[in-house]
Amino acid sequence: MKNAIYLFLILWILPLASCQLGNKKKIVGLNDTLVKINMELNQQGVALGEEVRNSIETGDYTAIKPKRDTLEQFITTSLEKVRQIEDVGGSEALRSKEIEFLEFEQQIVPVAFGQFEYFNANTTEEEMTRAFTSMDTVGRGETRLLSEFRQLQKAYAEKNNFKLAEMQ
Repeated sequence: MKNAIYLFLILWILPLASCQLGNKKKIVGLNDTLVKINMELNQQGVALGEEVRNSIETGDYTAIKPKRDTLEQFITTSLEKVRQIEDVGGSEALRSKEIEFLEFEQQIVPVAFGQFEYFNANTTEEEMTRAFTSMDTVGRGETRLLSEFRQLQKAYAEKNNFKLAEMQ
């Protein structure tokens, strides 16, 4: 009888443990997907910012639009991907914040960077100052959303018992 009870417990616990391990992979995988999106978004944003700086130095603003278009396409694709992710381990708030962040980026990138596409070698310093002031204002909203995302990410990791990498 004892052996039957042990066998029953093993047969009952083993699938449960296996299910939890599979769920843990999905939980960490969801986090990793969001992190990869945000890291790529940051890299492309930095590259676009460097292109704006180069354009100001050279007076040639024609290279901004292709980089902006690439960034916008990445945001659109990422937004579609995140909307299709299945929630796991209580990820609803985290995934929702990522969607909010990407929607914000989708709205601000054309405005913040698009204005530089119309500049030329004759653009005044006053026009540039207005453009940079506008970008700075927009950047504050971006910083706020990222901070909120990181707080939710930390809570998600704690709830699901996994550690976040230092870069996040």
